[in-house]
Amino acid sequence: MLDEIIGLLRENVDELEDVTLDADTSLIASGYMDSYEVVTLLMKLEQAFSISIDLDDLSLEDFETPGRIVSMVEGKRGN
Repeated sequence: MLDEIIGLLRENVDELEDVTLDADTSLIASGYMDSYEVVTLLMKLEQAFSISIDLDDLSLEDFETPGRIVSMVEGKRGN
């Protein structure tokens, strides 16, 4: 799933096109993603993984690294 998440990040965040990404790459604190890009990615994740993410349960920390995004998606899928 990590590779799929990294693929979505590369497709939707221009700043990440030439960045080496792994599970621990900082996305928000490093300035690669802003709130607009988080919302865009959120919609793409919902479509790609057939999940529903309640904005009230969401934290920017869930999007800080690709690994955290994987954990959040797995939690929503019940994995």
